[in-house]
Amino acid sequence: MAEARYETTTRTVEEVSVVLTLTAEETRELRRIVGEAESTPAGLSILSALTFATHVEPDSDMYTHDGVAYQLTARYRDEEGDVWKFRRNPDNPREVQAQTAPVLDGHWDEFTLPTVVRKYGPLCRVG
Repeated sequence: MAEARYETTTRTVEEVSVVLTLTAEETRELRRIVGEAESTPAGLSILSALTFATHVEPDSDMYTHDGVAYQLTARYRDEEGDVWKFRRNPDNPREVQAQTAPVLDGHWDEFTLPTVVRKYGPLCRVG
């Protein structure tokens, strides 16, 4: 299923990007449509991006969920007073795992950061 979202990146200047998440079939169809369209600089740029898509590694120290940026090296307190820490899932770096702190056995919960926010949020940074 096709999905699109706007993302804002702040650098020296602010720019807005549209990120498309497409299946392989949707990518082929969009590539076909754009390839058949009139050749404009924007159309050629889109076709090039679809043809030569690159894999981008997520920033290892930050994770953004629902517009809130979380520092993964920090700890966060939930509404119930529990403290959580987070890390990128070693098997899926785009997913962030949760762990209640302190944990003596090193076990990481099945929860992800978005699940913790939904069930116990909002979260407040404590260190």
